[in-house]
Amino acid sequence: MNPECFPARLLCNPFPYSSWAPPALNKGSFNHMRLRAEKRRIGYNAFQEPGAPAPNTTDDDADAVFSNLNYSVNDTDLVFFCSQEQERISAVRFLALITEEYVLPGLYLVPEFDQELERLFPDRLPLMHMARYLLHPANYLWEEITRAFRAYLAPYQHRVGIQIRDFTPSNSSEGEALSRVLHCAVNITHGLPPVLPHDQWRLLAGKQGTANASETDTSDLESIQKAAAAGTVRSVGVLVASLKRSYTDALHELYTEGLPLEGYNVAVTSLSHEGEQKTGDLLQLERALKEMWLLSMCDLLLVSDSSTFGYMAAGLAGVSPFSLNIVPRMNSNWLRNGRPACSITTPEPCYLTLLDNKQQHVQCPGSVPTSPLNISSKLKLCHGFKSGVVLDVPKNELYMSFHQT
Repeated sequence: MNPECFPARLLCNPFPYSSWAPPALNKGSFNHMRLRAEKRRIGYNAFQEPGAPAPNTTDDDADAVFSNLNYSVNDTDLVFFCSQEQERISAVRFLALITEEYVLPGLYLVPEFDQELERLFPDRLPLMHMARYLLHPANYLWEEITRAFRAYLAPYQHRVGIQIRDFTPSNSSEGEALSRVLHCAVNITHGLPPVLPHDQWRLLAGKQGTANASETDTSDLESIQKAAAAGTVRSVGVLVASLKRSYTDALHELYTEGLPLEGYNVAVTSLSHEGEQKTGDLLQLERALKEMWLLSMCDLLLVSDSSTFGYMAAGLAGVSPFSLNIVPRMNSNWLRNGRPACSITTPEPCYLTLLDNKQQHVQCPGSVPTSPLNISSKLKLCHGFKSGVVLDVPKNELYMSFHQT
């Protein structure tokens, strides 16, 4: 990990006598090594022949290569997932890889990796198996997570985590997004009780006249009333993770000024409201890591279908989250195509932008352009996100147990 972007001090060491920090570099910083590697960028004539230094490089540069798998990835960068390039990379001592995404599904496009991953993870849930142990927060962060859990989540019988990633620049779609979140939380998952009388929903949906959240049918109310009468769920703690404070404020207002179903005590809280994502901001990174872990401790997870943040929380928990369809920019035909406000999905995160190019293919040297879905039968399109792929997790007993969580 680049210590200038993600300090190793944030995480426990993965194994005894090991570290997430790179070894001491005699010739400069991590970024200096990256600059050396960029001279041999994968996909940009980085190699002429196997083992041959790239043009305009020194012998010192020949031990490093660079790969960009960030959101701006293009066809040329995607040769990283080709067998020929991986064979050449294996002969190089230092690989500088830049990504802010969960790129593991792309490794299934490389036959050698596909076979090894299938052997190690036959149920295809590698994130669930690895991240909870390899990405464990450092002791000081774990203490902060523990304190927050005891204060905001532990006192409640039922814990609901809601992660909202809104990519719209203004507040124009917030009313619609909130009504969908509530429709999912109340009517579909029954994670939250309805608020009576129904006109209290206007606190949230009134901005755009959206009525989806107010359509709580009689059967839903009866099922929740029975649960309340039986004393099965009475106190509910809600943790909201969003860059925008308005979502937390609106939910808090609804359950403070509204009239929740009798017998329910609902508390809504949020740990931070950053306003915008600040790449490289270490304090924001710390807070994000804490919130991911706290979300993973909830009984029910509702996560944005276009954000890795929520999927990471679900992977840490090893549960199937409910994917929220709340991003108008990417799902503008939500009402027309009949997609529900949310639906349960795999605990494996989505590689969001693998197909984010005009051709939606991967082309390896000497081969024709091919869709990743035709290269590996273990991949499928992400739920509600056409430019990404996700592992097609077999519906075995382990997977089905998540769906019953």
